[in-house]
Amino acid sequence: MQFALNTLERILTDLAKAQQKSLERMDLLEMAEAINEKLPDGARRLGPRYVYDTLFLGIQRIKKAGETTLPLERAALNSIAIYLGYEGIEELISRYHPLVDPVLMAIKGNWYSIVRCNSGLERLLISPVQVTFKNQTGIIELKGPHRQYIGEMKWVAGSFSAHLTSTDGIKSIYLAFRVGVTKNPQILKGVFASISTGGTPIAGRELLWRSDKLFTEMDNHIVELYKKSNPPIQLPISVQHYFSDFSKNYIRIDQASGFNTDDLIPG
Repeated sequence: MQFALNTLERILTDLAKAQQKSLERMDLLEMAEAINEKLPDGARRLGPRYVYDTLFLGIQRIKKAGETTLPLERAALNSIAIYLGYEGIEELISRYHPLVDPVLMAIKGNWYSIVRCNSGLERLLISPVQVTFKNQTGIIELKGPHRQYIGEMKWVAGSFSAHLTSTDGIKSIYLAFRVGVTKNPQILKGVFASISTGGTPIAGRELLWRSDKLFTEMDNHIVELYKKSNPPIQLPISVQHYFSDFSKNYIRIDQASGFNTDDLIPG
């Protein structure tokens, strides 16, 4: 049976906490014996090196290989789950990764991210976005013109936030969007925060606009506001109105020099 990396890492952390041990080799080698001592009759006993050799080293191996699951015997994980106070591995997984609200599942699919150009030019920057769910975790990917970003989504009261990191590890984007209770949203309103190419913190409004295209077929676009002749992608006029006033769509930090209260005085 395949088990997700995030589940196995949490199991190890909870085992160490339950036994008041660290994740160092000598402590890990002692964990199986402590588990076996508290198992009920009929439960699968673990080998003396199971926690270290199979679980800990297995996790390190799949992380190094860039994989996200590890094949393990269900009976062995059942015993660990029982030791941790669950009826079995299925209950443990359901507690670790509760089912996503079906309403939030409605945002699964492909979208275009739309933001106003931060230079002040009347341009909209459009990037492909894909929302998927893996092991009840929402994953959002954004394909920029130069970098691809990916991050996990967190849910709070009908909204989601996400910290997206570029695949080269150089840049990050923070997103927060309102989802509400709509079962088939076509537009999502939200905000972003990041650092510009010039190294300035920036933040602003962002839209996600539903697309029926495959993610692999979606491209980045630059659209001139209200340009009628052959735009690369046809945006609803309401979307263009939303971004027409630059002052409502961007927050930029003024230049700082002394990094003290003098920087707060208008120049």
